[in-house]
Amino acid sequence: MSHITVKSVNSQLLSAMRISADRDIECVTYHFEPKDATMYAYMHFRNGFVITGQSLMTTGSVRRVAEERARNNAQLKAIMIEQYLLTEKLYQAAIKEAKDGVSAR
Repeated sequence: MSHITVKSVNSQLLSAMRISADRDIECVTYHFEPKDATMYAYMHFRNGFVITGQSLMTTGSVRRVAEERARNNAQLKAIMIEQYLLTEKLYQAAIKEAKDGVSAR
């Protein structure tokens, strides 16, 4: 499989991944840890999987901004996981296609 194919398919699926990740989120909970001034966002998915994002709260930070940054951090992690899974599917499909092409000859 060529890199061009993977790249074009991946670029088309990136927006779908964002939509999929948002759709599969059941809820997001937040926890502030004063000891290390860190805001945590726990992104709970329908299947029970939880991704944690974090953000430092500096003096004068607004809680809402820290929560948003922590959530964005968790969303980035979710997108990276989705991208890995989709890339693996493409890779496995290319291997199967190559084997089927060799077998047909």
